[in-house]
Amino acid sequence: MKDFTIVVQGPLTKASTCACVHFLDHYNEDYPVVISTWNSDNNETVEVPEGVTVVYDDLPDREQGKLYDPQSTFYWAVKSQYNAVANVKTKYVVKTRTDEGFYPIKNIIDSYREGDAEVLFGNVFFKPFKEYAYHIGDHLYVCETEVAVKALKTLLDIYEEKQKPQDWAVQNVNRSDENSYCAEQILAFAFLEALGYDFYTNIRPTQASTSMSGKTVSIRNWEKKPLLENFDIYDIDDFEDYVCRWAHENIIFSKNPELRKSLSVRGGKLAEESYFIDFKYGAISRKEDI
Repeated sequence: MKDFTIVVQGPLTKASTCACVHFLDHYNEDYPVVISTWNSDNNETVEVPEGVTVVYDDLPDREQGKLYDPQSTFYWAVKSQYNAVANVKTKYVVKTRTDEGFYPIKNIIDSYREGDAEVLFGNVFFKPFKEYAYHIGDHLYVCETEVAVKALKTLLDIYEEKQKPQDWAVQNVNRSDENSYCAEQILAFAFLEALGYDFYTNIRPTQASTSMSGKTVSIRNWEKKPLLENFDIYDIDDFEDYVCRWAHENIIFSKNPELRKSLSVRGGKLAEESYFIDFKYGAISRKEDI
C-alpha cells in the first residue's frame, strides 16, 4: 500500500482540526500522510503522528482574482491541494480535507485499484449530468499523483496569470452565465486537460456562433463521453465511518453519532447543537446514475 499517499488539505482551525486529527493515526498506520495548510493566526496547535509531513504556505490574497470568484475559497483550495500533491512521492494520491475523515481509507483505495477510472471521486456532491454537467465531487478523490499535479498546476498558473486564460476556468458561483462554471466543474475540466482532452474540442465543443449586442457568442453542447471514460464515483456510505462537512451550510454528515458529538463546527458551535442529517443531498452514488 506504500504506493498511495493520503493528502489532507485545508485550514487547521477549530472548525476542522477535530475531524482530521481523529483520522490521522488511522491514515498513518499504512500510508504516508501529507497535510497542506496555511501560516495563519487562526490555526490551532495540532499534534500530528510521527512521520506525517506538514506543508505550510502563506495564505494568498484572493481579492485580485480575475477568473475565479474572489469571494470563493476555490483559489485557496487549488493552491493548498497543489502544495500537497507537489510533495507526494508515491505514484498515487488520495485527497481529503482537514475538516473531514474516512474509515477505513483502504476501502476507496481498493475500489480505485479494482476499477479502470483515471480518477475516482467520492460522491460529495457529485451531480447527475443532465442537472449539472461535470459537477464532480471534489471533497475526496483518488488518482495518479502526476495527473493531480498537472491538473492543479495548470489551474494555479491560470489563476496566478502565469499562463494564458482559459474560458473553462472562469468561475461564477451564481451560474448567471452559462459559459462560466462552478468550482467542481472547473476541477473536472482541469483533470481532463491533464489527461489529454481539449475542452473546446472534446468536452464542450462549439456548435454554432451568433451575434448578440455586437459580440460573437459561441453556442456549445456538452459531450458526456470524456466523463464516462475517465471518472467514477465512490459512495462514502461504503465506509464504516466518516465525517463529511458542508461548510457553506455548516452541516456535518457522519454515520457515527458519538463521533459527531465530539466535533466542533464553524465558529466553535458544538456539534450536538448543529443540524445533522444523513448524507445524500441529491448526490448520485454510482456511475450508472450519471
